[in-house]
Amino acid sequence: MRSKIAKLSNLFEIMSTQPREFYGRVVTMVESRIDPYLRKAPRYEPVEWRALVDRLSECLGVNVEDTLREDELKQVEDEVVRGLRGVGVSARDIISILQAIKTAGALNADLEMQ
Repeated sequence: MRSKIAKLSNLFEIMSTQPREFYGRVVTMVESRIDPYLRKAPRYEPVEWRALVDRLSECLGVNVEDTLREDELKQVEDEVVRGLRGVGVSARDIISILQAIKTAGALNADLEMQ
């Protein structure tokens, strides 16, 4: 305990006479203590889309599925398709792209061919 107090005392002694040295030492101490926390991988597990929507609906007290079916989202989908067509992507490739997005879980819709 005395060793820690002595180190802190020495640190504060240089604070007014050598501010850059003080700053450098404090930064080094902080970085060495937070580094293990920054290196940890996030703790999460993938969940099924349906379970996520149900849990969100429960937590928010609203029907999230209704929100996901709003007209604005259809407009976004249409804009994506127009953009893909604009760069020369074929209809077959657009379907493949949309299926891949749906498989990845980023599209909650049924693909309908017209």
